[in-house]
Amino acid sequence: LALSKAPCLQNANIAVFEADTWKPKGASIQISKAGWSALENLDEEAATRIRATGAPVTQVSLRSFSGKPLTPLPLTFLARIVAWFFALLRLVGLKRALTRAHTWHDVRTVLRDRVRETLGESSLQPGSTLESLDAGADDVRLGFGGGDEVRAKVVLACDGTRSAVRRLLPGESDDELLLSEGRSVWRGQAPTLDTRGAATFYKDGDCSGLVFPAGT
Repeated sequence: LALSKAPCLQNANIAVFEADTWKPKGASIQISKAGWSALENLDEEAATRIRATGAPVTQVSLRSFSGKPLTPLPLTFLARIVAWFFALLRLVGLKRALTRAHTWHDVRTVLRDRVRETLGESSLQPGSTLESLDAGADDVRLGFGGGDEVRAKVVLACDGTRSAVRRLLPGESDDELLLSEGRSVWRGQAPTLDTRGAATFYKDGDCSGLVFPAGT
């Protein structure tokens, strides 16, 4: 969507080749004020649809993993007042919240649909695994699994730390650019868990956790 609006690429044929096949995946996310501004400038309809996929966060608490509250009493009291306030707003039909959280899959599905609606089906090519890359004098030749070949004037490689493009380009480092911090991060979704709008932070020693609502 962004590339299609770039002045230097007007009237160009733009396509995204992606190995993924759009199955549900990814973490939950919150979008900042600057993020919403970027989305609205990118595509106002996409921003409107993404807003509708958010789950409201109406209260925040801090606990140990055993469930013991770690929030000072004055803040606990204030948090309860805020939660009651949002509950009253819901009763009168206003869906206000401290913030909203989305599943990344919902966000990317909206963006995918908007690309197909505005730029056509051929602008997105899922299930395309890059197998070869040859940068010539006038163009770049890309070879994909299944024997498909594409020639392009410009290629933007946005395939992350385990980059297939970096691996295929001569002279490029194959380092994964990952920091060894000795930490583990686990993420998961629990579709049957009702948090009742609460985001709960857990903390014990060096371990921490967060449970919060996300998506519809």
